[in-house]
Amino acid sequence: MDVLALTIYGIDLFPKIEEFVDYTAIDVFVARKTRSENPVTTVLVDVYGTLSFFQERKGKKILCCLPALYTWMTARVFKETVDVKSLPETLSHQGLKDKGGNDWARFFAGLSERSIKWRLPWLGNKLSRQHCGSFPNVPLIGARYCINYNPLLVQRQFGHPMRGAPSPDYLATLFIYYEYGHFIELLRKVKSAWENVVRAEKDLRNGVMDSRVSYHTWILERVKEVKLPFKPINDQSASEGPSQAPESEEVKQLKAQMEKLRVRNARLENELQRARNDIVDMRNDNEEKSRAYENIVKSQKAERDYTFRVKQDLAAASKELSMRVNEKNVALEEGRQWKQLYEEARRDKREALKRLREA
Repeated sequence: MDVLALTIYGIDLFPKIEEFVDYTAIDVFVARKTRSENPVTTVLVDVYGTLSFFQERKGKKILCCLPALYTWMTARVFKETVDVKSLPETLSHQGLKDKGGNDWARFFAGLSERSIKWRLPWLGNKLSRQHCGSFPNVPLIGARYCINYNPLLVQRQFGHPMRGAPSPDYLATLFIYYEYGHFIELLRKVKSAWENVVRAEKDLRNGVMDSRVSYHTWILERVKEVKLPFKPINDQSASEGPSQAPESEEVKQLKAQMEKLRVRNARLENELQRARNDIVDMRNDNEEKSRAYENIVKSQKAERDYTFRVKQDLAAASKELSMRVNEKNVALEEGRQWKQLYEEARRDKREALKRLREA
C-alpha cells in the first residue's frame, strides 16, 4: 500500500518526471514512514504551488492535483456530508458526476454566499496559527515550492466572522519555485520562523483587519481585480449553437490581433523558459567555476604553506650548519695550538737531554 500511495502521489497527483517518481516525493513518504511526520503540509504546498505556478502561465491546464481540488470544491457545495471513501457514488447521487463544461459554468454562476458550506465538519473551531516569526503570514516548505497561506482569509471556514477587510501588509505573497535557482538563505529564514509560531489567541498585532472597510466590499473589489466573475451561459443560446451572423471587419481584425498576440505570447514564454534554463545553466557553471577556483586557491595556499615551511626548514638547517662550521673551525684552531705546544715540548725535551749528555 505504501508503494501504491507513493506512485499515486509522485506520478498521478504531482508528476515531475514522466512515469517516474522523483526523489523529493520519495523523501516525503520516507519522512512520513520513518519519522511519523505529517505529509498534509507538503500536499498543501504542492497544491498551492501548482495553482500559483500555472496561474503565472495563463492558458496552461492544471491536471495533476485535480482530484484534491475536486474533492475540496464539491465538499463545500454538497447538501449532504461528503463521504471521501465513496466519492463517485456521492457525486452521482448529487448530480455532479456527469456535468459538462457549460453545466459547471451555470452551476458556479448560480452559487451564492448561502450556497457554500463555509465550515466543514472535520475542521476545528479555532485557527491554530496566525503567523510565523517575522513573516506576516504562514510560510510553507514543500517538495518543489515554498509558498505562504494567509489565515486571515480562512477565518470563516473555522467558524469565525470576518470583521472587516484584511490589511494588504499582512497578505504579502511568497512563492519560490526551486528550479528557478537556489534560495538557501530564504529557506533558512522560513525554517527559523517556524521556531516562533504565533497562535491566534496570542496574536497582538495591530491593524491586521481594517474594520472601516467591510469584508463584502473588499471581496467584491478583489474579484474584479483577479477577473473571477463571468457571464452566465444562456440555455437557449447554448442549445442553438453558434450564431450564423457574418463577422464584421473589426471582429476579424481583433481575431487576427488576438492570434498574433497568442503566437507572440507563446514565443515569449518559450524565450522566457530558455532564458530561465540558461540562467540555471549559467548558475551551475558559475558554481562549478567557483568550486574550481576555490580548489585552485586552496592548492596555491597549500603550496605556499609548504614552500614557507621548506624555507623555514632550510633557514634552520643553514643556521645549524653555520654553527657546526664555526665549531669545526674552533676545534681545528685548538688542534693547531695543541700541536704547536706538543712540538715545542718535544724540542725542549731534546735540548734538555743534549745538555745532560754534554755535562
